[in-house]
Amino acid sequence: MFVPPPGYFVAELDLSQAELRIAASMANDPTMLQIYREAGDIHTATALVVLGMTLEQFQELPKSERKLARTKAKSVNFGFLYGMGWRNFIVFAKTQYGVEFTEDEAKRTRNGFFHKYSRLQAWHERTRAFAMEHKFVRSYSGRIRHLPMVDSEEEYIQQEAMRQAINSPVQEFGSSLGVMALGRMDKEIDPEYLQIVGFVHDAIVVYIKKEYLDWGLKTVKTFMETNPLKEWFGTELKCPIVADCGFGLHLGEIHELEGFSLDRQFDYGSLRDDAGNPLIEVPRQRIPPNNGRLTRSPYTTPDDLEPEDVVIATRRTRIRRPAATPQLVPAKRINRRIVRRAA
Repeated sequence: MFVPPPGYFVAELDLSQAELRIAASMANDPTMLQIYREAGDIHTATALVVLGMTLEQFQELPKSERKLARTKAKSVNFGFLYGMGWRNFIVFAKTQYGVEFTEDEAKRTRNGFFHKYSRLQAWHERTRAFAMEHKFVRSYSGRIRHLPMVDSEEEYIQQEAMRQAINSPVQEFGSSLGVMALGRMDKEIDPEYLQIVGFVHDAIVVYIKKEYLDWGLKTVKTFMETNPLKEWFGTELKCPIVADCGFGLHLGEIHELEGFSLDRQFDYGSLRDDAGNPLIEVPRQRIPPNNGRLTRSPYTTPDDLEPEDVVIATRRTRIRRPAATPQLVPAKRINRRIVRRAA
């Protein structure tokens, strides 16, 4: 449980659907890329496949049914993204998302999924062929996953290696996007106003001074969405990366900020319960000095700064030579006399 010190909020920012966005870019799937470029909702788009209806019909459904359909769509997107079979998908959907599919529904949904996102299967086939030939795969960041088990005589071991060939580059790069943002923030942001606490899967957890909350959320969001991929790796994703924001008094109660934007200050007064009471009190927002950027070494904090004119005393160490090795004195020979006594 992350509980910030007095005067701070804890904030959690995670990459929204990072794996789907990276896979869309790797597969160059036009449908997925269009959805993300237009800031659409891919779970709603997939829900139409699951339900077999149009968007107009979907919007007419009760809110509870739309929510259930989106949950089913999440299991479909993250299950079939890496080529899962329909039998394994039934178990995956039940255990991971708590939703049920019949065999016929799972078969129909799988066919509809790969029909809608038509470039995914071709990407799977290319990746498997590359892994079979080279025994490794490489992510956008250049990291390699060795896969010697693609030559296994055991079918299930070979299939697992092929599954890893598809998902490893995606999951690695999704995690690396967060790590890149952390490294850049650590060098540039003053921990007096924003402290990096942890990194969980694809989410960054930070402590932000309460009066700088809006600035802090926008700062972390900006770093997560603007990694210099072209400069560092010579590549760019074909769709935008988006970070979702939330904050609270501790990590067990995070208030998600729907519609949070870099272009304007969020209306924190709109965070209310069903009775209209404020969920959390947020003070008047400000921007820290120098926009919160470091003006000193990133390896010091305000409490351990020292004057730059400190004279560092050099301690001289005398090298003592070891004493001469003493000569060994030959041991005296001891003559033992054995006396036998008569019985």
